[in-house]
Amino acid sequence: MWNSQTLKANSYQNNKIVLGVNKSVNGNTWKFRLDDERLALTLSQQLGIPEVIGRIIASRDIPLDEVSDFLNPKIRNLLPDPYVLKDMKKATVRTVDAIINNEKIAVLGDYDVDGATSSALLVRFFRSLNINIDTYIPDRVKEGYGPSLESIDKLFKIGSSLLITVDCGTTSFEPIERAKKLGIDLIVLDHHKSDVRLPNACAIVNPNRIDDEHSDLNLNSLAAVGVTFLFIVSLNRELQKRGYFKFNKKPDLRKWLDLVALGTICDLVPLKNLNRAFVLGGLEVMKKKMNIGITALSQISRVYDQLNCYHLGYVIGPRVNAGGRVGSSEFGLKILETDNENLAREIAIKLDNYNIERKEIENNVLKDAIDIIENQNYLIDEIIIVYNQNWHLGVLGIVASRLVAKYKKPAIVLSDLSGVLKGSGRSVSGYDIGQNIINAKNKNLIISGGGHSMAAGLSLKKEKVFELKKFLFSSIRINTSMGMIKNHIYIDSIVNLEAANEKLINLIDNIGPYGSGNPVPKFLINNVKLIKAFIVGKDHVSCILKGDGAKTLKAIAFRTLGDDLGRVLLSSEGKYLHVVGQLRNNTWNGKVEPQLTIEDIVLV
Repeated sequence: MWNSQTLKANSYQNNKIVLGVNKSVNGNTWKFRLDDERLALTLSQQLGIPEVIGRIIASRDIPLDEVSDFLNPKIRNLLPDPYVLKDMKKATVRTVDAIINNEKIAVLGDYDVDGATSSALLVRFFRSLNINIDTYIPDRVKEGYGPSLESIDKLFKIGSSLLITVDCGTTSFEPIERAKKLGIDLIVLDHHKSDVRLPNACAIVNPNRIDDEHSDLNLNSLAAVGVTFLFIVSLNRELQKRGYFKFNKKPDLRKWLDLVALGTICDLVPLKNLNRAFVLGGLEVMKKKMNIGITALSQISRVYDQLNCYHLGYVIGPRVNAGGRVGSSEFGLKILETDNENLAREIAIKLDNYNIERKEIENNVLKDAIDIIENQNYLIDEIIIVYNQNWHLGVLGIVASRLVAKYKKPAIVLSDLSGVLKGSGRSVSGYDIGQNIINAKNKNLIISGGGHSMAAGLSLKKEKVFELKKFLFSSIRINTSMGMIKNHIYIDSIVNLEAANEKLINLIDNIGPYGSGNPVPKFLINNVKLIKAFIVGKDHVSCILKGDGAKTLKAIAFRTLGDDLGRVLLSSEGKYLHVVGQLRNNTWNGKVEPQLTIEDIVLV
């Protein structure tokens, strides 16, 4: 029998090139994600699963003795004692004191989905104790990220004596100092990487504090909403210990796992261990449609099926985010915490409209950015840094993500605000952009900044751009792991077109949820005939593929109309292709059909 050490896939080293494809239509080399077929065979035999599923599990670097928890994760088995996190006890005791003494409590959250779900989780927890707390979500454009001096002053004026910041605060030195001087105790619940120094807060609960290492417990991969859930678990225990529930009903925290799942998925944290259990638990809660706001967003988005990770990440999440990006920042929180159906419906309509506006702004900024990159020869750079005047701050992170997808390298997109550049960066696996932005801050190259391994925010003086580029270029050159994944597509398995059916896709879905750390499997379907290719929507290309038999498979290549992939598909009817993509069941008018989302092709 293989031990857990030998049963680990070396997913990104020495992978075999598939079908000799060194350069596809998108310029990628195709490689198998898994080197050693014996891993898949061992898993499939021991677990009684198809070998294709064994390949997927084996390539996720999961030790054999952890496969059971991976396939059937239980929160009760994976949830640690919250007090293992530094300052959790201090934060818990201070908050319970405030509850018992009827102090005025406020929550300040980030304007993204992780911040909105974290804030809503606290609002609902306190409401279950018949305590109404004040909430504050900063305006992205006017106030920027995290607590500001202005927000602290506003909360002081309404009498707040305890302020809890969620998904922000770890690097907010001045605002936290202001709060202390005004007599406000401030607790930080966050997950972003910390600086060498920490603010002088009452408590900073953050698994990514520089002095709080929990990689063995996998807590450093929690989203802020996961940290917040651990916090309310801790509050429940302390309240129980003090006899609070002798006269008050003890809340069942599991009913709010839908919020934890939404924030975890949308913040792109690795879906392993506790995060995986949170998401699966949250999806179960969503079946009961307990959160009126999530239901309203599903209805406005015309999602009538059971919600899954795709819906959360690509349908619900963007609408929750839209208020903070181009509209009113508080709408994301309001729709998730309200129990008023009419209000939820009104906000859902507004968020849907904001999302339409966001897409238009995003596409315009993306077009501008691509023009600058390709006309000014930025493609030779190890990291893309692009800026322009008056780009909307609310879409820069999304544009950076799309540039990463297009150019396969980290990207930072900034708006020039009278000589100060502000914006966001996104990365590729193997390059910790959050840590490198913090390093740049410590070298006085930027005014402010921080983040996590895949995303960061920053501001800097315009004249510092060249120095920042030089510093980040150097950091990438010494980071060899990033180079291993550039311009590669990692394929989980080859399947023939006839096998790409609803049954196989259901098996694939059963080992979800998929996301960061557990990527959606990619399959190669080789030697298929392109029967038809046509444009759908604004910029998508839809196809019909045929294998050796009579069966056909519908496929779609999203946002490829102006790209090489879209052009080749539209001009290749009747030709044979090797196609790489993701398989999913598409439901339309009650009918379920397999569909391939095309990511890359090679003409045979």
